[in-house]
Amino acid sequence: MVEIPPLRPVVIEARRHEITCPVYGEVHRDDYPPGLEPRRSLGPRIEALVAYLQHVRHISSEHLQQLMAQLFGLEISQGAIASIVRRVSESLQSRAGRIRESIRASPVIGCDETGARVDGNNQGHSVFETSEASFHLIADSRGARVIEQVVGHVRPQVWVSDCFSARMKAPAQRRQLCMAHQLRDLQ
Repeated sequence: MVEIPPLRPVVIEARRHEITCPVYGEVHRDDYPPGLEPRRSLGPRIEALVAYLQHVRHISSEHLQQLMAQLFGLEISQGAIASIVRRVSESLQSRAGRIRESIRASPVIGCDETGARVDGNNQGHSVFETSEASFHLIADSRGARVIEQVVGHVRPQVWVSDCFSARMKAPAQRRQLCMAHQLRDLQ
């Protein structure tokens, strides 16, 4: 029999000690342990779960709020969810740069895009892929400047894409039309 253990939040309390120097009267305090900073009320696992559910599984803030309450008995406001997602996003920016460099270094780059709604506005959600990395960018354009923003002036050996004009103009030694797009169009 396989079973999931009971899911409930664990409250972690951090205490800082302080001492006053008997000679000089200066107060010395310990730092909080990493991850238990005073402005932080939710732990890194909760933050990772919230970011994953919202951005990978596309669960809205409203539904995510309900899900956390129903599964974990954890009341999180939609504002807290937005703050978590913003904080996680900021912490991942350096990794995004490394992923973009990995894309640029690849001899084969695939590119596609779809629409996305951001704050009620239509945006382009571009994806650049290699065999080892995937880079997503939401921008207010579907044009060539998005491609240049991600790959720069790199000229891969093979550029894989659909027939959208901006992607067909991307610099490359050779081109491969995306087979999934071709099959869909043929059907």
